Amino acid sequence: MMMIEMVLSLLSCILTSNPSNFKHILKTRFNVYQNDSILRRGLIDLLGCGIFLVDGAEWKSQRQLMSHEFRTDTFLQLVESITMKELSIRLLPLFSSAHANAFVLDLQEIFGRCTFDMVCQVAFGYDPHYLLPALIQNSTPLADAYRTAIKMSMGRCISPSIFWKVKKFFNIGSEKKLSLAVHELRKFIRSRIIEKKEALLTNNSDGVPSAFFDRMLAKSDDHKNKSVFDENFYIDKAINLILGAEDTLCSALVCYFCMRLYPPVPQVSKQAMKDDIWPDGTKVKKGTRVLYHIFAMGRSPKLWSENWADFEPERWLEREDRTGNWRFIPKDPFTYPVFQAGPRTCIGKEIAFMQMKLVATIVLRRFQIVPAVEGYSPVYGSCMTSMMRNGFPVQILQRCQNL
Repeated sequence: MMMIEMVLSLLSCILTSNPSNFKHILKTRFNVYQNDSILRRGLIDLLGCGIFLVDGAEWKSQRQLMSHEFRTDTFLQLVESITMKELSIRLLPLFSSAHANAFVLDLQEIFGRCTFDMVCQVAFGYDPHYLLPALIQNSTPLADAYRTAIKMSMGRCISPSIFWKVKKFFNIGSEKKLSLAVHELRKFIRSRIIEKKEALLTNNSDGVPSAFFDRMLAKSDDHKNKSVFDENFYIDKAINLILGAEDTLCSALVCYFCMRLYPPVPQVSKQAMKDDIWPDGTKVKKGTRVLYHIFAMGRSPKLWSENWADFEPERWLEREDRTGNWRFIPKDPFTYPVFQAGPRTCIGKEIAFMQMKLVATIVLRRFQIVPAVEGYSPVYGSCMTSMMRNGFPVQILQRCQNL
């Protein structure tokens, strides 16, 4: 167990990597621990009242709505078809070109572009063409605005609030960049929502709604009444969906076999609404920030033995007594909370696994992916999600024959 008490941004903060404490925070006393106020203030201009920043009844309502949609056969088929399309017309041709020209690719950048295209198509039915099948990649206003907004928002969360608040007041520096990026992002999403709303009102939509927000609008009566239709509600949900799908899937694809060591979300912060005592005896005062450190947990010798850094598939396998065959044994989600645990378990977990399996299977059947520099060790640099600070330069080698 790692527990450190410190003062961050003038607030007491407790860090833990104890699974018992995780379960206490994420499940047993779920209602006591709400979103961190510092994180909320830093991200609210970007994420608004979306699912990542709300608590209580509003969070429950949004989660129920999204969870239901994520489980429908129509939605799963949409995700699968878009993933296959992105692979066949862009990612595989790009890898073939990289092999033919001995071109070094930044795998993190390529997967980032690929997942951004996919999530925009799933969410809005819009293809930003951020990933091209050519070796030289382009820039798109939507993707640039999103990346800038993420970077500037995270900068707020790791610096004293007085600094960014002064810059926001004078509209200078990083705050000016954030304002412009958020405006561009919200303007685009608003135009897509208005376009779909008008199509629904005039019965001019193209058949059965397919994209996520097409389906949300079609099922809701809000679009029929201009007085109650809240564009910002749908815009907030859209940006939260992009964040949840694009960033976490990108980091998971790059670290497919290493999510224990490099979890998509390395740590999560909450704030205690009441005095509390954790299972290990730690006393938590009302208003205290608590960080459960998923990154540290994945490297704990107490949980994963002294050889925690070694690749051992047997960690997840167990022999059946009757047949002698290996079978997969999932870890307790509070010991392996890569996709969170308890009521806030990631609702897109199964979709993410489906996409990762498709990408890994189809790509590795055709190509070997090797570091461009022998012995290269990526430098971990956490942003909103786990990322490699300088990317991951690789060479693409085509296999002699398909497996």
